[in-house]
Amino acid sequence: MSNSKQYDIVIVGAGLAGATLASGLAPTRLNIALLDRNPAPPAPSGDYDLRVSSLNRGSENILKQIDAWPLIDASRAWRYDKVQVCQQDSSSRLTFDSTEIGEPYMGHMIENSNVVHALMRRVTAVNNIDFIDGINITDLSVNDQSTELETDQGIFEAKLIVGADGPRSLIRKLAGFEETQGFYGQKCIVGTVNFDGNHRQTAWQRFLSTGPLGILPLAPGYCSLAWSCESDFADERLQESEQDFINSLEQALDGHLGNIKAMPKRAAYPLTHMHPQNYVSHRIALIGDAAHTIHPLAGLGANLGITDAGALAQILSEQNQQKSFDPGQHQVLRRYERWRKPQNQIYLSTMSGLNMLFSKNLHSISSLRSIGLSIADKFTPAKNLLMQRAMGLNADQPDLT
Repeated sequence: MSNSKQYDIVIVGAGLAGATLASGLAPTRLNIALLDRNPAPPAPSGDYDLRVSSLNRGSENILKQIDAWPLIDASRAWRYDKVQVCQQDSSSRLTFDSTEIGEPYMGHMIENSNVVHALMRRVTAVNNIDFIDGINITDLSVNDQSTELETDQGIFEAKLIVGADGPRSLIRKLAGFEETQGFYGQKCIVGTVNFDGNHRQTAWQRFLSTGPLGILPLAPGYCSLAWSCESDFADERLQESEQDFINSLEQALDGHLGNIKAMPKRAAYPLTHMHPQNYVSHRIALIGDAAHTIHPLAGLGANLGITDAGALAQILSEQNQQKSFDPGQHQVLRRYERWRKPQNQIYLSTMSGLNMLFSKNLHSISSLRSIGLSIADKFTPAKNLLMQRAMGLNADQPDLT
């Protein structure tokens, strides 16, 4: 249409995955639009946000390669060296220590707003990317040569539309992607815990009868809580006073953090799993939470989305070297789908299985789990392989990692 805004690629969603993809494509000089309903987040300050991600080494390397990592507020990014896994009523431990595979650390705990703010500083500093916020999408149409995205700010025409607009992706819905979706019957309680103990650079995961409880180090005396538990149990905890909730949390932690001094803010969100049958169609691609949602017990969701973005950026950048490159061609996008979908499916299935296994409060299963943790802790080759994958350092990652 004559009054449409024309681009090579339109990315819908300026969160972790969408902003990473835009930054990764900046050197290609492709004409890109990055759209979002919300403005870019300001630099974080004051109290920690409720939304915190565990970014592994692979994600960190991607952010370094696209020149976003140096823009992150390092004072609000906390390095962790170990992950310790245990279960209720058991002395067995499974410890992942980065030094065992010759790495100095495993990753960083960082507020999402800190990372997205850095990415958007990178995006807005280049000339071939237009960031447009406050926008609402109304329709999507696809033809052989291009796509048209109808919005309340006009029509955007592009060779490729990338849906990076989260688990309730409108792009996924308008494009007609079929999906498998389900509910865990759990909610994840999140918040910042102020305590008087020492987290020792260690992320801690404890499996309870109600579900997995994660403690993620943020700073001396501060941790981020991710407590996945049965929905009714979560609702009861949200209705408690701050002190009553602290008492419930200290009981669940069994004294691990010492004395909890404060936890003024908390929230909960329902846990679902979703995976579409395809990640791509003609001139459409999905990345991040628009392409998959995963149980948060291992903190992999943000990393999978950033890796999706790194993989798609690599494929499009390589193809851009060819004459008459068309980024929306299905055969080009299929390379991304064949690469990322099988890997993501492994993680999705594994996290769902672990959550189911460790949430069953049966004595016979509990005893087997305890034995299993002890054996796994001593089986160094397998443990190290798992650690490399969790850190995003396995061989089948994008070049940016």
